Amino acid sequence: SITGEELFEAFLNTTFQGTSGFVEFDPYTGTRTPQSAGFKLTNFVYDSKTSVFEAIVTDLFRSGEWESLVPYTFSDSTSDIPLDLPVLQTNSNYLSKGFKAAGLVLCSIVILLSLCFSLWTYLNL
Repeated sequence: SITGEELFEAFLNTTFQGTSGFVEFDPYTGTRTPQSAGFKLTNFVYDSKTSVFEAIVTDLFRSGEWESLVPYTFSDSTSDIPLDLPVLQTNSNYLSKGFKAAGLVLCSIVILLSLCFSLWTYLNL
């Protein structure tokens, strides 16, 4: 019989040739090592002549490092990194000072009446 820990240790010590290339696992995290992982960044660029999007591989990740093949094209058809969106300015004070004052007065009246009725109930029962 094999335990879960023995199976996991055997898994970590396994290397093989997979469809994406050589596969190896990190003994500390149990994940695939960056050196054996391959990723690609694909940019879909609109071609106005043919009216279709063309898939262009702009960057590759292999042997633990990113390699730039061609500049990435953004939606404005340039390689200039667009600016971040500005931080939205919000005003959380939706009520005017008059409405706030009226609300505080009404709240005070409700609390005062609650205390008065509680006292009346206590004294008359």
